Amino acid sequence: MVIDILKFFLVYCLVLFAFACGLNQLMWYYAAMRQQVRIIFKLQECEQYKMMISDPYLSQNPTKQMKSFEESCDPKYRSCASLYKSMETLFWSSFGLVGLENLDIVEQHGPTQWTGRTIFGSYCCCSIIVLLNMLIAMMSNSYENIYVS
Repeated sequence: MVIDILKFFLVYCLVLFAFACGLNQLMWYYAAMRQQVRIIFKLQECEQYKMMISDPYLSQNPTKQMKSFEESCDPKYRSCASLYKSMETLFWSSFGLVGLENLDIVEQHGPTQWTGRTIFGSYCCCSIIVLLNMLIAMMSNSYENIYVS
């Protein structure tokens, strides 16, 4: 029975890794654009935004640049920034903690967004329906083998 669980875990990790690679290859460019280093102060946009928001005058009168920096602090734009983040996003989506809005990109690029959402939906169907049923079938088979013995 433990061997069946280990087999399932191995297959699940393989499926998770495969979908994360595909999602990461598709979305890493857009996440990198959000986190590119600015020349001013050699800080990232998010850190600059945090410095700007601490200034009382700027927090009362937000500028256009400040609003664009605010988007860089939003964690949903970093959900596919690396392979690890992609795997983390897909894993937590199995429990319903990650939604489709995490695959939004700031730039208006419909085909990329559609493909990312399709990969995400395919993973959800594959992990929940197929893999969970595979685990149930494997455990049922183990139970029958134990019962016959």
